Amino acid sequence: MSSRQAYDTPGVHDKLAPTPAHAAATATEIVPVFEAPVNCRITKVTFRPGAAVTGANTNTTHLNVIDMGVGGAGATEKGNYDLVSGNDLAAGEAKALYAPAGGLAVSQGNLIGLQFEKVGTGLTVPAGAVIVEFEPE
Repeated sequence: MSSRQAYDTPGVHDKLAPTPAHAAATATEIVPVFEAPVNCRITKVTFRPGAAVTGANTNTTHLNVIDMGVGGAGATEKGNYDLVSGNDLAAGEAKALYAPAGGLAVSQGNLIGLQFEKVGTGLTVPAGAVIVEFEPE
């Protein structure tokens, strides 16, 4: 049994975290979107924007899933979706950013962040939501 009874039920659980809008002029930033409530396996991370985004080359933004570790100081990129020409986002559409084969094992308290990586002069990304799917171990 885990230290949190709600996660003793087997199967996939999910957590939703709202994300702020990211202006094109804003420097690269990381927004923490998930803290593992128990030891678990992260099976998928998706992003749902509140408005459409048209990808562009040269001046763009990359959406990166960052494993921040238990202390929050980690910076390991695990997955990404680069908003280059042809990579667009539709309003409300779930775009998979990370779906590892077998899942990513993390310890209770491990943080996952969404990084808005500015490239060139950047690209505006609207407010949205990140959904992290996980299976308690």
